[in-house]
Amino acid sequence: FEAAARDLIATRRGGWRSGKHAAQWMATLATHAFPLIGGKPVAEIETRDVLAVLRPVWEHAPETASRLRQRIEAVLDHARVLGWRPETLANPARWKGHLASVLPSPRQIRPVRHHPALPWREMPRFMAALAERPGVSAAALRFVILTAARTGEVRRMTWQEVDFARRLWTVPAARMKAKRLHVVPLSAAALRVLEAMRPLARGPESLVFPSPQRGGEISDMSLTMLVRGMACDGVPEGEPPRFRDAEGRVPVPHGFRSAFKDWSRSQGWPDHLSEMALAHVDANATRAAYGRDALIEERRPMMEAWAQWCDSKAAAEIVPLRRKSR
Repeated sequence: FEAAARDLIATRRGGWRSGKHAAQWMATLATHAFPLIGGKPVAEIETRDVLAVLRPVWEHAPETASRLRQRIEAVLDHARVLGWRPETLANPARWKGHLASVLPSPRQIRPVRHHPALPWREMPRFMAALAERPGVSAAALRFVILTAARTGEVRRMTWQEVDFARRLWTVPAARMKAKRLHVVPLSAAALRVLEAMRPLARGPESLVFPSPQRGGEISDMSLTMLVRGMACDGVPEGEPPRFRDAEGRVPVPHGFRSAFKDWSRSQGWPDHLSEMALAHVDANATRAAYGRDALIEERRPMMEAWAQWCDSKAAAEIVPLRRKSR
């Protein structure tokens, strides 16, 4: 099994978007599968062998276990195609009609939890606090929020992607999750962020938000820690975070995309415009095929309105009652 797994990973390596995939596959299989079935001929692996691998991790780490099952299934399919496992043998790691009858669904074990997101009505208060934070990470986070972009798209952004005359930011397909070019109409507030970063520019190919320490891209963790600090620094032990989602969790940078989506719905903006702003792929293949127009000028007023709301400072500060009474 281990030899078949290594062969599959070597075969797929060139087609994966990131080199991390090969390492993740190998780490998962080496940790959980190889010790039990790594030396067993693939033609002899049965359902009980697969269950012996999965059951120890299925309930306490369902996401890992689900990926593990999928990878075992892929290795055994690979082995069958190459003739190492008889065509007549069904795959003992398949889910539907097989393991689904003896293992609980991962969703039943632990429901999917979305990224902690700040309620959209709290955005003006958050942005006012963010304006008081100096540094590249604060500027990058502000730009992330104003453009409703993913952090990776902003952290790797270069000056050649910005068209100041047309007020557009064009993200190359290679940097997008869906691998499709994405054009963002820039609000006046977003342009001000870029103007403030211009003194750090070192040419068209240089990063817009370079790390002050390393010169390369800033880390995703730097943005996460910035939000965490804004939410928790100086908050007495036992008090809720200064900024939090409906469950009391500290927001994460990715969650600001959800805040934008909730705001756009509350303000009556057409759903297809906010979906384009978020660069979501339309699940309806026919609709997606005809929806190639980026609707940039239709999206521009929406992004301007979002920026104006974020900078409105309309939300009053919320003081926890316990702290006020004390």
